[in-house]
Amino acid sequence: MQSINIGHKFCLLFFFAAFLMIGIVPAEAQQNNNRNNYFFNSYLNQIGYSEGFHLGAYLDAHTFIETFEGEAEDLAYNLNHFGLLGQLNVSQSLKIYADLNTDGNFDQININNLFADIKLNRSMGLRFGIQSVPIGHYNQYHITADRHFINRPLLNTLVLPVNYADESIFLYGKAKTKTDLIFNYQLGVVMGLNENILYTPSANTEMQLGKENEFLRDNNNLPMYSLRIALEEEKVFRTGISFLGGVYNQIEEDVINPDTLRNIYMTAVDAGLHIGKLEINAEAALNLIELPGSMQELYADQQQGLFVDLSYPLIENFNKQNGSGLYLSGRYGYVDMNVGYFDKTDEEITNEYHRLSTSLNLRIRKETNLMLNYYYQWFSDLLGNPYKKTSYAGVGVATYF
Repeated sequence: MQSINIGHKFCLLFFFAAFLMIGIVPAEAQQNNNRNNYFFNSYLNQIGYSEGFHLGAYLDAHTFIETFEGEAEDLAYNLNHFGLLGQLNVSQSLKIYADLNTDGNFDQININNLFADIKLNRSMGLRFGIQSVPIGHYNQYHITADRHFINRPLLNTLVLPVNYADESIFLYGKAKTKTDLIFNYQLGVVMGLNENILYTPSANTEMQLGKENEFLRDNNNLPMYSLRIALEEEKVFRTGISFLGGVYNQIEEDVINPDTLRNIYMTAVDAGLHIGKLEINAEAALNLIELPGSMQELYADQQQGLFVDLSYPLIENFNKQNGSGLYLSGRYGYVDMNVGYFDKTDEEITNEYHRLSTSLNLRIRKETNLMLNYYYQWFSDLLGNPYKKTSYAGVGVATYF
């Protein structure tokens, strides 16, 4: 995502005004339950009787207790996201979509999506603006109300940038086969990550910090390239592979030397499967980073991780509400923040995280999710010291409205 620091008061005023608009207009608003009409299957409300303007909002918050090495912290509360969604259908071939949010500090607006979409034909389109980069499946479908867990997977917070959106142009399309299989592709040029992945407080390679570009300004005037291709059959399976790569380091204008160009290559594989009522979602990623010679070993030149989610409905469609239900879910997450061995000792670099999570979800309706979550995490540092253990227990709510 791109962030704009606008000050505490203005941010509060902006979101409060937008929230009032959503609350006042519904006398003429109709909720469109066909999510396929909207980008990223969002829940939106048709404003007025025209089908041109659609508006919605989402929120997720939780209260929780964390334990570090057996010592419990105080009970805490956090408003993770309060967001606004909008879609303007200018014509059948031109649409504009926006996804903006803020956190509990209300001091900046985060832009997850703000793009124009031009439909070239029935199966192909062009998007340009700020948009979620399709590195894996999770990044584009990030809203917690659609998920079973309060916390994002380790993979999507440590190995892949969180909610990564960037200035970009994408060509996308899909084709349906005679056997009802759907082939999707997204091919684009992205402004890209920068050298801040290395200059981090943790003294390790962090992809999250590399997206802090100055708004609408690149650090090296060289793009990164993004690709995702996927094959799916609705309600049966989904599988996809993604790639993002290019030069990340800053280049002086008066220097022309290919040796100064350093690249990132990020690859992700995602899959989803329905077996009866059991739903399985999984994702894995690998980062390859070209480092300056002075940063070898201390900073990672290779990172990897994965997660697997399992979800099963215990009760479905109670109270005659389509999409309501009680769900039991589990997740395993693993990341290795520095894959490799020390040159002098040949010992493995063991900067690893493991996390086991479980969740009980009560969906009052399809758009509103009450979550009871617990996870247990153990991780080791760069030198392979004994694992440190943490745990989390929380109650959260995530909803569209």
